[in-house]
Amino acid sequence: MSFSARSSRFTSELEISRKDADILRAKAGGQSDSIRIQAEGEAQALLLKSKAQAEDQAEITKTLTRDYLLYKAFESNSTRYYFLPTGKDGLPIIINPDATVSR
Repeated sequence: MSFSARSSRFTSELEISRKDADILRAKAGGQSDSIRIQAEGEAQALLLKSKAQAEDQAEITKTLTRDYLLYKAFESNSTRYYFLPTGKDGLPIIINPDATVSR
């Protein structure tokens, strides 16, 4: 094989290698774009979920009253409660003897 044939073959292989490298760079760029877009979408979804949870909590805080909590505490007829007086707010400590307590 002559020098010019080897040089031409080397140039072709070099060009193919460059094109392969360009293809791999483009593919890697596309994958990183895909990962970035997915991460941005997940971040937006988390932000929307957090805002909705904050709105829900604000609504619950507006409507949840001490009287409603007392009503719910006494609503069940099947559970035994023992009431012990407490101090400042007048609410009793409610102890359910059938519940297991982990310490």
